Amino acid sequence: MMIDFRLLVLVGIFLPLAFGLSTHSYAQARGTLAGASATNTDYWPDPFPPSIVLAGGSSPQGAPLLAVLEPTFFSGVDSNNAPQTMVFSGTAMASSAYGVLRVSAEGSLTNTFYNEINDPFYRPDKQILNQDGVPDRLSVSAQSQYLDILQWGGELETGYKARYIFRITGNVQGSTLAPFVVFQIEGSSPELWRAPLDLQGPINTIWATQSYPVLGFEPQTVSVLLQAKLQFDTQQVPEGSNVSGSVNLGNTVVLEDIIVTDKNDNVVTGWTLDSQSGTDYLAIDRIHRDRFEANEKTLHLTDSPAALIEQVDHESGRVVFKSR
Repeated sequence: MMIDFRLLVLVGIFLPLAFGLSTHSYAQARGTLAGASATNTDYWPDPFPPSIVLAGGSSPQGAPLLAVLEPTFFSGVDSNNAPQTMVFSGTAMASSAYGVLRVSAEGSLTNTFYNEINDPFYRPDKQILNQDGVPDRLSVSAQSQYLDILQWGGELETGYKARYIFRITGNVQGSTLAPFVVFQIEGSSPELWRAPLDLQGPINTIWATQSYPVLGFEPQTVSVLLQAKLQFDTQQVPEGSNVSGSVNLGNTVVLEDIIVTDKNDNVVTGWTLDSQSGTDYLAIDRIHRDRFEANEKTLHLTDSPAALIEQVDHESGRVVFKSR
């Protein structure tokens, strides 16, 4: 079973696509994805071929996920036709609450090598898996997202607009792709925050979105996505290298504040904000984060999605999500 770890935001309304839903067919939604994957890039026409999942899965209910790939061995020949074995391992975590997103990914690849005569591990063009083959791209990915419908009220006037204020904290080390956050109000283009490409070390920053019109008493759909990813391309790494990296935004991306201004950019009060999910976005730290962390249990994923994954509602005891 495959999960395509390519980013979905480039096509516009990213969360409806990630959840497999139409923009107008549902209200609030959460989703998480965590896993390690491998592929061969020579068999795909663009730089982003689909990958085969080695360990991990996804939850359309946004359950906290922890995917662990134990050391996995790939044997073939290097550019000198000498026999070699490289070892890949990784861990990914993702959790989603309305207003609070967390992801982390870490992994390592030892004794890298590449030779085009090696049989491919996964041919994305034909969807063929060869357990004895050798991949040339190995990734660890974590993605967390939510979508909610906001309802403004109270004292509103024409020309009011809102900015959404996020605090982003974490740490980046080693060979990683820059983590990013995508924010979107339905009907507007997505906004992107991305860590500097050469960042090494802690992240602690405030990100303020652009201003968006407050449309009187008309509901507005808001969506937020967070992704962390490691990617090791053996064609671009010196043979015999040991590479590793970690991206930890497990603490975290929080919608800390919403600032409403009038047509003259003066901050105004007297407005109210409700949400379809019931989240109080003006009291995330005080109320919602404690409730979320207390009531949800992490799913541990050590196999590929070919194995059965179940999520149990811890209040009712019912299975609320099942995938095979």
